[in-house]
Amino acid sequence: MPRLTESELLIKYHDIFNLVTKNPRITPREIARETKYSGQGKTRSTIAYHLRNMYEKEISLHPRLRSLPFSNMKRYAYFCRKEDRKNIYETFLHLHSRKDVLFVQCLSGSDFFITSHRNDIDFGIDSFIIEEKSTFYRSIYTIPLGWKKKEEKCLESLLGVEYSKGKLERKTYGFLNWPKSVWKVYHFMRKNVRCRFTAAGKYAGIDSKTAKKYFYDNIVPKCDIVHFFFPKGRNTYREVFLKLTTDYEVSLIKALERLPCTSYIYPLDSSLIIVLFQQNEKSVFFVLQKLKEIGIINDYLFHTPIIHGTKE
Repeated sequence: MPRLTESELLIKYHDIFNLVTKNPRITPREIARETKYSGQGKTRSTIAYHLRNMYEKEISLHPRLRSLPFSNMKRYAYFCRKEDRKNIYETFLHLHSRKDVLFVQCLSGSDFFITSHRNDIDFGIDSFIIEEKSTFYRSIYTIPLGWKKKEEKCLESLLGVEYSKGKLERKTYGFLNWPKSVWKVYHFMRKNVRCRFTAAGKYAGIDSKTAKKYFYDNIVPKCDIVHFFFPKGRNTYREVFLKLTTDYEVSLIKALERLPCTSYIYPLDSSLIIVLFQQNEKSVFFVLQKLKEIGIINDYLFHTPIIHGTKE
């Protein structure tokens, strides 16, 4: 089979990504049947090779589970500041080591973003101030449509959208009461829903058929399965962390689908956190300022994060 060009390979990866997005546990054989890419006798191995490469290069990430915000599993977001600007890295390490901290990100030389299941957390750090606390609602991850286009053109296209006013629905779901064995299957599969049910069952101490039943009957209805696409590989992009307020939440999130990469949206009580993956922060800043000038965005904070740690 002739060697594929870079653009041909990206198209292939994107086709596979779309199929995995529609059916996260689709097999290489099923993908090959849908795409008809592989030569006769090499169907499964060829697609398996492309899948492995796609994930190793972080053009995509394994499809993952994100549990809905149930009343007994609420997450809370904290924006904090180290006012004396001393021992920043030591502060980060301390926060990351705490059992009640799910995620911590150093946003700048003194600003931190933290999530926890506790709404009354006391960090116990000198000169460490909680500036804002909020409930963390159902996350959104876009499926990018601009994956073949130049980044600046995609960003500029956000200025040509006809935005309409509309806020996201923010709600908490009921009480989640899974037995321990379901939780074990969830924790084993949450970072890769494509892993084998035999492995998940072994981890949970159950057989593969039971693990499969738990996954489809108990876990999938209570979770979102999210998938990601970064056409040049995630590590080639800079992460841009935005906190903004807008009266156009729904249409702004829809507009973010125009970008080349998956965007992460985390709704808070009265604002949005938006994480973009871009190679030119100046262009992002320019477009944000224009959106503010025309009244689509009320206000925003712009960060390029330094380091993060997660237990999720």
